[in-house]
Amino acid sequence: MQRDPEDIKNDLDESDLNNDSFHPKAQYTNCNSGQQAAIQLVRYAFSEVYKCMDELLRDGRETSIAYTKLEEAQMWAIKGITRSHEYGKDE
Repeated sequence: MQRDPEDIKNDLDESDLNNDSFHPKAQYTNCNSGQQAAIQLVRYAFSEVYKCMDELLRDGRETSIAYTKLEEAQMWAIKGITRSHEYGKDE
């Protein structure tokens, strides 16, 4: 039986849910304006590929796998941007 997330949350102290207490890989990462711009560009590029796939591919196992892998690639690309410090600092 699956527990309700609210029940789990009620079992925790407020300090347990503080972002600073999380493992670094689980913490929320604020993005600067350079990172936000890069993320928007990545989303645009992936959106164009999704549109192309919508038009050209028929439903099926291979198409489903292609969409899953594309979603995974988008996730990792954005994660790479949010974990990178090379996109400049907010001015």
